[in-house]
Amino acid sequence: DAVSYMLNEQDLSQTFQTAREHLQIGGIFVTAPDWLIENFPGIYTSSSTSSDGDTELTYFEYSHDPDIFDTTMETYFTYFIKEGSRFRVEQDRHVTGLFPMKTWTSLMEKTGFEVETRDYPVHDDLRQSNLFVGTYLGR
Repeated sequence: DAVSYMLNEQDLSQTFQTAREHLQIGGIFVTAPDWLIENFPGIYTSSSTSSDGDTELTYFEYSHDPDIFDTTMETYFTYFIKEGSRFRVEQDRHVTGLFPMKTWTSLMEKTGFEVETRDYPVHDDLRQSNLFVGTYLGR
């Protein structure tokens, strides 16, 4: 899912070209973006708490698309960390790419891949995710 940090079509295209350079004809490239425009709900939130007995961590995730006319979205994480009697809050911001499925498939095809998309049921909350499976055709 690190491919989600590609912020524009040039970034994606260069990523696909790099993958192609490492494959022989018939080689397989698989990638899984966090979100596609088609399955991003506009605002997404998630939270969870876990503990190992000594440390308790609660996180809250908030994702949104502040500008629907560009190819990026933002995700903010807030971490509430309790270690014994100590408590602290940490925050993190991630900017990731948000593209339609057609952009993924067309850029991969232009790079010489035959592309198949597959559902990727990896999330506990059952949100839709996709795998892009590219077979390098040697073009």
